[in-house]
Amino acid sequence: MQTTDQDDIGYYLSRLDLRYTLNKGKTYRNLKDAYIIFLCNFKPKKDDKFYESYHTYSDQDKSKQLQDGVTKIIINSQVSAKGQSEDLKALAKLMNNEPVKLNKHFDYAQRRIKEINEDPETREKIMLYKTRMLEREQAAGKAGYEQGKIDVAKVILENQMDNGSTLEQATEYIRNLKIIPNGELEKVVAMYK
Repeated sequence: MQTTDQDDIGYYLSRLDLRYTLNKGKTYRNLKDAYIIFLCNFKPKKDDKFYESYHTYSDQDKSKQLQDGVTKIIINSQVSAKGQSEDLKALAKLMNNEPVKLNKHFDYAQRRIKEINEDPETREKIMLYKTRMLEREQAAGKAGYEQGKIDVAKVILENQMDNGSTLEQATEYIRNLKIIPNGELEKVVAMYK
């Protein structure tokens, strides 16, 4: 959920590019459709709507849509949800920290939000992730750029392992992404053995 009115779409698109990179021997048919959903609860601009979706179009001819499989959706809970489905109305309430009694999915979401908010360690991990990425982007010079790539490889490695991959599987995944040279990758992997 985005809580500040900042243009972070490029950041999230870059994360998609990493996640949906084709491995050797795969074709473009193997790419999955991707959705970036911004859940925003900040003061809307004058013409903002509760729900808006965006796609990639030609600058010269808006009737031509690039079939890139990426849909960007913005939901702003500070705009009226009148006319929306009961699920989207409940989502707006959830985003505004209001109690929701609709179905088991919202019960689960409210329970997890409460658990995360009450667990300082988990909350810190969530808050630090984006802060670390921003700090890396701000590093200047080639050395900073190269270190940033190593740091990105570390984050991806950790995310892969957090999602059930073994160290070897995560290493192979990063090797296929070709973010950093194999020698640097081996140094990173050695820190996790």
